[in-house]
Amino acid sequence: MAERDGRPIGFVQLLDAAAEPTRYWGDVSAGVWAIDIWIGAEGDRGRGDGMRMLRAAVRRCVEHHGATEVLVDPLAANVRAHRFYRRAGFVPVGPRRFGGDDCLVHRYTPGS
Repeated sequence: MAERDGRPIGFVQLLDAAAEPTRYWGDVSAGVWAIDIWIGAEGDRGRGDGMRMLRAAVRRCVEHHGATEVLVDPLAANVRAHRFYRRAGFVPVGPRRFGGDDCLVHRYTPGS
């Protein structure tokens, strides 16, 4: 949970994509982790909190869990999110349908 001045503004979830029991990410190799990240209210966006949250989450995946890749799956229509992830070093790897949602999967590879 991320807070600003004691007020919750966002949430990050880390997930071992290879060990996830529902196989949401499909058949991925050991060492692949995934991130879900949300920033709540529109007024809380654009202040750098999301980037700090994302960098901390990626660092934790890599340094504490030995991640070789980190994935994220923003909605395909969320162009703002695509720019955000690209600024953080993620690379789009292709469209994917998750449940009823059309997403654009992005991958971060440490050291690239």
